Amino acid sequence: MHTHIIYRFKKRLVYDLCLLTTLALMGLQAIAQPVRESRLPGRQYINAHDLLLTGRGATVPTLGYNRIDSNLLGAIPHRVAELSKNTAGLQVDFITNSSSISFKWTLDKYSVLPNMTPIAKNGLDLYAFRNDSCQFVATAAATGDRSERTAISHLDGTMRHYRLYLPLYSSLTELYIGIDSGAVIQIPKIEKRPEIVIYGTSITQGASASRPGLAYPAILSRQLDATVYNMGFSGSGKMEPKMAEIIGHMPADLYILDCVPNMTADLIHKRAIPFVRILRKIKPAIPILFMESPIRETSFWDMNMKKRMAAQNKAIYEVFQSLKKEGLKNIYYQSAADLSGHDHEATIDGTHLTDVGFSRLTTIVEKKIREIVPVLFGKASD
Repeated sequence: MHTHIIYRFKKRLVYDLCLLTTLALMGLQAIAQPVRESRLPGRQYINAHDLLLTGRGATVPTLGYNRIDSNLLGAIPHRVAELSKNTAGLQVDFITNSSSISFKWTLDKYSVLPNMTPIAKNGLDLYAFRNDSCQFVATAAATGDRSERTAISHLDGTMRHYRLYLPLYSSLTELYIGIDSGAVIQIPKIEKRPEIVIYGTSITQGASASRPGLAYPAILSRQLDATVYNMGFSGSGKMEPKMAEIIGHMPADLYILDCVPNMTADLIHKRAIPFVRILRKIKPAIPILFMESPIRETSFWDMNMKKRMAAQNKAIYEVFQSLKKEGLKNIYYQSAADLSGHDHEATIDGTHLTDVGFSRLTTIVEKKIREIVPVLFGKASD
């Protein structure tokens, strides 16, 4: 449960004094943060770290936007360490009655990818809670390393809970939420929710959703009302032992292992069983869901790809069966069948899923999750 901290934004020169005086009178404690100057008239900004930042494990230091504790980066492959600075799966929740919402953010480096939209890679994706659901509001596209954009205007002034999804494939150095100078912003009260850790590849990280809120871990978080930790690392989900320790110490009611696309069949046989044993030693009773690789569209034409993908999925199934024979309990399996549909129209490049592909995959995975832990998420519907 989070204590409400209300920031009533005043004029720049008296902001800190007024805030501290008000809080003292209310018997509350807070650290006043400097409000950043804005090129937009009538704007005041609050640091996102003073709001509710979720989507990463409790062991990660509160400052910065890493997904893995920076003290552990030397123990994992360099590429994984670099990708852990991407903000995939991180989100900021806040309540405000502002008539418009703006954002000011700085990227470590603005860049583009050929198979992703600039908004998905570098931008922000705003949702709001309405009629018992979390509904898309607007996006904010980055204009370079530093950006300031108004995402939505002419709101009705209702106190409303918002959720902001951060960039999928970029690193943030700072983020500020901008509201009207006379508006109120609060930290929402959120009860503890079920927690899911998804460890995987570029598809888990979000390639190639059109915007951050449409990556499949983000969709699952809304549909299941759960905290979903996106531990996807593009090209680098390879089940190193240290990664088993890292995710093993994250809070979880379910682990999803979605690494098959990044591993050869031989590497799966070599690493998957030791990885699961490490995870089981840390979390003996938490269910684990093994995921096959979605069918790559190019495998219908490229015979080498077809052979490689079949070998990958065969290898992870053999690992699963071997662990079951050992007597390992509470492990589950999701085959590639139906994950991305059958019309061959679910990818952007033959491998990475579009919004259509992610919607289809999420439907299958959500149903499987409800079958595994119905007590947390409700029974799966037919």
